[in-house]
Amino acid sequence: MAYPGVPAFSYPAPAPAPQSPRARPPWWWIGAGIIVILVGVIGAVTAGVVGFTNMTGTVDRFQRVAVPGSGDLRLSAGQDYTVYYEFRGATSADVPQAVRFRITDPDGRVISAKECGAEESYNLGGHEGRAECTFHAGQDGTYHLLAEGGTDVTVAVGRGLGSTMVRMILIPLAIGLIGFLVGTILIITALVRHNRSPAPSRRHA
Repeated sequence: MAYPGVPAFSYPAPAPAPQSPRARPPWWWIGAGIIVILVGVIGAVTAGVVGFTNMTGTVDRFQRVAVPGSGDLRLSAGQDYTVYYEFRGATSADVPQAVRFRITDPDGRVISAKECGAEESYNLGGHEGRAECTFHAGQDGTYHLLAEGGTDVTVAVGRGLGSTMVRMILIPLAIGLIGFLVGTILIITALVRHNRSPAPSRRHA
């Protein structure tokens, strides 16, 4: 209401309260998740390459005797060893000709061998072979291997590759899977927190 002789004053309308923007996703969480996934992939590939290289080296170190022929083996006490037949196509075919072998310990006693419980073969470092049987070395020393039969076959003796193959597969798989799961959890957590942030509040004059 205006009164005579009293100047009128106008008051500006109050400014609207600033809107609170929706919180941005924590990008460092998302970035960390992506980095963890990449580290897992790189770690898995690296572990696979290292495992493959180690297994190739193990095959290269097998002690070998060409058939027919004989040779000495340096074996350690208390260890189990596997006898492999190496020949072209060993990973997919049977031994082309019959092979017989005999292993004697340092005292001249014949070592008894038993059939392998599972099929095992390899094609690494230029060597292709399949497991024939296993035996136990009861003492350190020089063992003697005598092999007879068809040609184009080599008898190789070394520690079994079964456990090495399993580790070569499972360790990279575990590293990659853990990296993927942890990275995915970080990314999902960041997105969920962003979606749960309060919506902008609006005030009107």
